[in-house]
Amino acid sequence: LMRNLPGMAYRCRDDPHRTTEFVSEGCHELTGYPPEALLYNRVTSYADLIHPEDRQQVWQNVQLALSEKRRFHLVYRIIHVSGEVRWVWEQGCGIYTSQGDLLAVEGLVLDFTAQQQAEQQIRLQAMALVAADMGISISDQQNLVTWINPAFTRLTGYSAQDIIGNSIEILRSGEHPDSLYEELNASIRAGHVWHGELINLRKDGSLYYEEQTITPVSNAQGEISHFIAVRQDITRRKKALQALQESEERYRILFDQAHDSFFVVDEQDRIVEANQRACNMLGYTRDELCTLTISDIQAPEC
Repeated sequence: LMRNLPGMAYRCRDDPHRTTEFVSEGCHELTGYPPEALLYNRVTSYADLIHPEDRQQVWQNVQLALSEKRRFHLVYRIIHVSGEVRWVWEQGCGIYTSQGDLLAVEGLVLDFTAQQQAEQQIRLQAMALVAADMGISISDQQNLVTWINPAFTRLTGYSAQDIIGNSIEILRSGEHPDSLYEELNASIRAGHVWHGELINLRKDGSLYYEEQTITPVSNAQGEISHFIAVRQDITRRKKALQALQESEERYRILFDQAHDSFFVVDEQDRIVEANQRACNMLGYTRDELCTLTISDIQAPEC
């Protein structure tokens, strides 16, 4: 049983060296030392393998659990015989006589390095999401919000307390037909990423434009369980574009209604635009004029 047990099972005395009375063969893989090297601290003690920065905290936590006669669960670092730092997870408890006197400490130590690295990566990714400048929200299958980042609050005005547990549809502005949302939902529930622009409603009732990407997320069974929406405020861009379009429209009206003939030509004197007055004067359609150069419409004597 001990040979097949993952990690290192042990029995030790309750002293600062954790003098080992028994250690399983998993000790070799975990620490790099064979069991006999740690047995009764013949080569080194397990306590000496604990990272110096963690050693005192581990000792204090074990002593507290023993004084309260409960199990202890610890995560800390050890130094492998190769010099590599590894994370371990340990569970242990005291063994007592019928009178309540402590006989020994028994427990199990598992290599936790991969899990710790994965958790660190998850923490870094979570920090990146929190720090992101774009509003991010996570919703479940019922469209209920389960998480938002601070940028979402800055964008919409809704805090986590306001919106978590409520429907993401609270942002709907009424500016789009229901068919748009039906197509959107059908797409993401079929497993497709949706990207587009929406006019949404802030908490204060104001409208804003956002560019949004919604990505479905599957669980371990391959079923879609959540949707991650990344939102970027494009209100200024849209308003600038609208202003440009309005300006161009005003220019077009003035250009077409002018009493004089106007042409727009490129660097090669090719006509790229002409108003209706010029077309009437020369007898060409606008499309025909845009195939000519200024030289083509000039009289030979000119």
